[in-house]
Amino acid sequence: MEKVVGADKGAEVPVIEPNKSGEVSAAKKEDFYTKMQNKMIDLRKQSNIYLNHAPKSEKYGLCQRIRNLEDEIFGLLIEARKRYWNKTSLTKLDVAHEQLRGYWRLFYELGYFDYRRGEKEPVTVSEDGVRRFKVINFMINEIGPMINGLIEAEKRKAKAKAAKEQTAVKEQAQEKADV
Repeated sequence: MEKVVGADKGAEVPVIEPNKSGEVSAAKKEDFYTKMQNKMIDLRKQSNIYLNHAPKSEKYGLCQRIRNLEDEIFGLLIEARKRYWNKTSLTKLDVAHEQLRGYWRLFYELGYFDYRRGEKEPVTVSEDGVRRFKVINFMINEIGPMINGLIEAEKRKAKAKAAKEQTAVKEQAQEKADV
């Protein structure tokens, strides 16, 4: 079996690092979203190759669902990039990502990676099917931690905002007590 290029666990995944106040600079955020979108485009290109070889009976079933999920994830990335408060968008993005992972697993379990031009290849090709699944799964797994990083950054941002508001309320109460 061939070794999958880049399939090691130590692959670098960019992470958004906030400053001391819990804020993330706009430039860092834009760069992070651009990296995510580029990874999603690479995933879409690779999956298009595999889905084009799926059985004819699945062209408008499972294959179409996978393509739609990939398009939805790409759209949610753009939506999350442009929204000011995007907790809902990130939650939808996380759910769609897990659905995509599940549908690719189903695609693999049904043996569709062993098809060529809509017809099943001989059994000896099954090693290629495993390799193809590892490649696509690695690409999906690269996006997951990035989404979780965005969710964590959003949580830190909300905590910092709540702490700031609580401090302001305490200061106002202290000023009233002093008067």
